[in-house]
Amino acid sequence: MQKLIMLALILCAGQVISAQDKEDKKAAKASQHQQEYEATKTLIESGAYTFTADWVSTQKGRRINIQGDNNTVSIASKNCVAYLPFFGTAHVGKIGGNGGFEVDGPVENYKVEYNDAKQRIKISFDADGKSERLGFVLSIGRKGGADLNVNSNIRDSNRYDGKVGPKL
Repeated sequence: MQKLIMLALILCAGQVISAQDKEDKKAAKASQHQQEYEATKTLIESGAYTFTADWVSTQKGRRINIQGDNNTVSIASKNCVAYLPFFGTAHVGKIGGNGGFEVDGPVENYKVEYNDAKQRIKISFDADGKSERLGFVLSIGRKGGADLNVNSNIRDSNRYDGKVGPKL
């Protein structure tokens, strides 16, 4: 009987130690996530960052790999330099240029929203392309993974998946 009691006590002690290890690991993971979010938040607050697109999704559901090309949106001092390929339908005649979303100029209505509970950052702004008005909505996760929606006044919108990092 004493052997059974000793065995039960040893098993209970092992469970308590195991539970503490899990709590420590969970706390360490939460701390790491918070540090990653704070680093991304600091980058955005600096006002100089670049979104690099790896994938584009069209309104019709096509998903296209665009890795390796120079598909970026760079923000610095409330100025935007962007080139993103466009896939979809234009609702007006000839657009001119090479067909992508292109911007090189100031941004308007620049707004940043921080959701500290979900560790997400949302940035929205407008800019003038070569012959169209573009609206950008950038949603960034704690590690810098991001998706960008680009809306045009004369073409279908595109959604780009990629990452945010320091300005190139």
